[in-house]
Amino acid sequence: MKNIKKIVSIYIIMILFALTIPVNVLAQSIISNEEYIISGDGNLITLEQLLRLYRDSSEDYNNVSISYEIETLNYDIAKETLNKLNQQYKELTALEGTGIDVSSSKAQIKSSIAEINLELDTKELYKRNELELISIDKQKLEVNFMKQVYALLINLEQKELLKSNKSYLNLLYKTEEIKYKKGYITLSDLEEIKAKLRKLDADILANSNEYESLRDFINQETNQTKDNTIGIKLSVTKENYNEADKIRFFDAKVYDTELLNYTNKALYNYIDNESLTELQKKKILLQISSNNLKKSQIQTNIKTFVKKGIKEYNSIIEYFEASKLTLDNKNKKYKESQAKYKKGLITQLELSEVLLEKQSVQLEYYQYYYKAIMWKYILDNGLYGIYP
Repeated sequence: MKNIKKIVSIYIIMILFALTIPVNVLAQSIISNEEYIISGDGNLITLEQLLRLYRDSSEDYNNVSISYEIETLNYDIAKETLNKLNQQYKELTALEGTGIDVSSSKAQIKSSIAEINLELDTKELYKRNELELISIDKQKLEVNFMKQVYALLINLEQKELLKSNKSYLNLLYKTEEIKYKKGYITLSDLEEIKAKLRKLDADILANSNEYESLRDFINQETNQTKDNTIGIKLSVTKENYNEADKIRFFDAKVYDTELLNYTNKALYNYIDNESLTELQKKKILLQISSNNLKKSQIQTNIKTFVKKGIKEYNSIIEYFEASKLTLDNKNKKYKESQAKYKKGLITQLELSEVLLEKQSVQLEYYQYYYKAIMWKYILDNGLYGIYP
């Protein structure tokens, strides 16, 4: 079983969030900082170091660059083919008037040129914005990887809560068993506690299985053979996001609408192809209309996503601040209860109940911590469609 160590340092110098991605909004106020240590069999490794290992080792992450490189090469290959066809067309044109019938061949080549121009116009977006598109897709993969690391943190807090709950129920069972023997409660009352303990054992097993799955995933994606000790720098800052500015920022980062613009431009150029029938031209015009509707829908979805994200972030910050105050109080209460227990003023069951309350609030505290960090990162980097 892995031990959890927490080194808490509240209200000190802000520790910037793990990834070295440009942040677009300045922090207004620091709410909380701390370092969370997830113990393992290997050496201590920071989240930043873990992300570097992920970038070097993950097949999905590295395949992003390859995929876009293939798209770029397809563009270049199509360009080469277009140049050859244009040259062939010129050569055939030069033969006109010599008695050789080149009309059929010219028509075929002209049709092929139109097809390739359609492909080039559509793929031009990838050619022009290759690096930016690669960066966006890689950021999204990094976020998904970080979510697994934070899930490991939450899993360990759940484990502590489950342990506290089991300890409490075991003590409660012993207490209620005495009452049952004296006839103060019924057997069904006692069996109810036993059923809760059985359910708790299943929850503990599920928690352990989830921990192993998360560890396996992280090790696989970072090419590690041991469960390294991971140090996570947690920081929550309160931001004042401007909704209109943030929507414009996301619009500029989302290339789906730009891709539709390129596609429509390509279709408008292609519709002049003489080989097309009227029905084919009508179909192309309908496709353009459909693309315009899709563009409008994407822009609406971006606005909805950003508005929801900002509201979620603001709400989570409020919940986080409240849970922090509650946790501070629960920690004080637990220390006071420990002192009372040593003096014999309260029972072990009462002390266990206070600990259970503290662990429950602590789990909630770290869940809000995680969501606040992730929403800030998503909003600061324009990662449309990604949720904590």
